[in-house]
Amino acid sequence: MQIGKTGEKQAARYLESNGVAVLTMNYYTPYGEIDIIGKRGDLLIFCEVKTRTSQKYGFPEESITVKKKNALINSSLFYLQERDLLDSSWRIDVISIFKKGHAVQYDWIENAITSE
Repeated sequence: MQIGKTGEKQAARYLESNGVAVLTMNYYTPYGEIDIIGKRGDLLIFCEVKTRTSQKYGFPEESITVKKKNALINSSLFYLQERDLLDSSWRIDVISIFKKGHAVQYDWIENAITSE
């Protein structure tokens, strides 16, 4: 659990260094949690962060199940509806973090989760 929270903080810094304003972290909805919600220009970005310290179980992003994808889509729509932002441009990205010792590798997968 601690690895995940640390990864979310690192991902937020990574996004900010790449021009994304972090609006909120750990946003809870009836459908689940969104790790990071950010904005770049007029685009809202909902981010799922996956962190691993070993490839024993594959790459971090490979752990996102169909159930998790559906929860992220529904959570994002809930956020948009709650704030009357359904007409906004938005997408769901995945930030994959692989940590080995002091080395950290980021993989930002834009528009990783779609409703299709």
